[in-house]
Amino acid sequence: MRFRGEQLSFVMSDAYDRYVPQSHFLRKVNAAFDFSFIDEMCAHKYKSQHGGPGRPAEPPQRMFRQLLLMFLYQIKFERELERRVNDSFAFRWFCGYGLDEPVSSHKTMWAFRERIGIDLFDEIFARLIHKCIERDLVNKKRWHVDATKQDAAATTFSQWEVAVVLTKAMMERLSSMQNVEHNTNGEPPVEMDPEMKMLVAKAAVNVSKLKNVSAARVLAKAEGRVYEPDADEVAPPDDDSEPDVERDDAQIKHLEATARAIWSKHPHAKGDVDARIGKTSMSKSFCGYLSTAVVDEKYGIILGCETVAGNVDQAKTFMPAYNKSKQLAGSPAELAADRAFDILDIRENLESDNVVAYIPMVRPHLTGNVIGSEHFKVTAVGDNFEVICPGGHLMKQVKCGGDGLRVYRGTACHGCSLSSKCTTAKDGVRAFEFRQRLRKFQEQHFEQKKTAEYKHALKRRMSTIDPIFGHGKTFHNLGQCIYRSLPMNKIHSIMSFFAINLEKLVRYAPQGT
Repeated sequence: MRFRGEQLSFVMSDAYDRYVPQSHFLRKVNAAFDFSFIDEMCAHKYKSQHGGPGRPAEPPQRMFRQLLLMFLYQIKFERELERRVNDSFAFRWFCGYGLDEPVSSHKTMWAFRERIGIDLFDEIFARLIHKCIERDLVNKKRWHVDATKQDAAATTFSQWEVAVVLTKAMMERLSSMQNVEHNTNGEPPVEMDPEMKMLVAKAAVNVSKLKNVSAARVLAKAEGRVYEPDADEVAPPDDDSEPDVERDDAQIKHLEATARAIWSKHPHAKGDVDARIGKTSMSKSFCGYLSTAVVDEKYGIILGCETVAGNVDQAKTFMPAYNKSKQLAGSPAELAADRAFDILDIRENLESDNVVAYIPMVRPHLTGNVIGSEHFKVTAVGDNFEVICPGGHLMKQVKCGGDGLRVYRGTACHGCSLSSKCTTAKDGVRAFEFRQRLRKFQEQHFEQKKTAEYKHALKRRMSTIDPIFGHGKTFHNLGQCIYRSLPMNKIHSIMSFFAINLEKLVRYAPQGT
């Protein structure tokens, strides 16, 4: 592999010594972490070999250093990065450029990211983690896991645009289905009638939650026509028959389901085909990506991360991020996470690794302030289970479903002194369900949440991981996407967390100590 020369002349070195002081942060970074392995690690990604034809490539180490500056100094665009590196003595020195040497353009940066790919960025990140472990910045006593949103670098579709897009897509899908059906019989394709088109538009309006706009206006836009209020409304049938409201409602519900399926696969933002609309709470939504991080409590070193589209369940990101961290540092003694990660598979995997999990359980939705499942006593009797309600009465099993689901109903609810606190069911009978695999963890959690260790672990989770996310969003480009695809935003998250860890390495494990 042939790279452009990195040797600096004596004159240039002397200039950098004078204008980039030894106390400069980038000199500390250069001393704390050796980037030289990057050239050899990435060599197989380059075609140009020593003595072979082709233009010499920019050294991967230099390109990575230049990209790292973008996240160390909260630079928002690669064009701006190019300008800053060109103008700054410190940036030029850190990247290995001569005083009069042209810097790599934003196009070269794009080619570098595309060429190297996510896997090699993960390997470079892993080298930094090994360095942090070597410098005793990780102790594996307790890990914390949480996710943060990354807003897309694109504009979301408006409700009006969503309604028009869905109307077009559904009409095309229904027309293609009709065409296939009629072509197999040798008949010409049949166009959808105006009534069906209007139902499609109504379904699209409902799914997009568009208000104060008629379906006729949306349909006109989807068909590329000028909306005329009098002409575009569907005329009633010629006969005196009344419209079948129930049939229309059923068709609209079916079309709404189709529209939701189409929208889940359709880009949710202009310019970013992978960004999706997700929720951070019941009332707050965003469009972009979710990044889950595993953080060691000792110094807040981020051991692993996983980035997905915004509409993906947070719980699905846990095991990829946890497994990356475990591969690098081994299993922790304890792990704390919020209730978004209260999944049976997660608890079982942590148990198999002998990890004490401090994860709040999602309380089943119960109407009113009624007695929770922790007050029911479950005892194994042979292959079955005996359930005693809070009132001390034996409950009757009424259902045995898949995945170990068992449903019980009260036998003495009427006249029980706890009835008003135990159930709000219309028939006055309390139902109780549990899964055998889950019940063990529920009982452990009921006892665990009473302990001081449980409360302390959850407090430490908030005081450890929230400041890291806040710091990353303020200083290291975390929280706002720079790129416009899932693969590139995975790299974005890795680089943001790399910058945070590198900063901690310089601060807490300075050279010479």
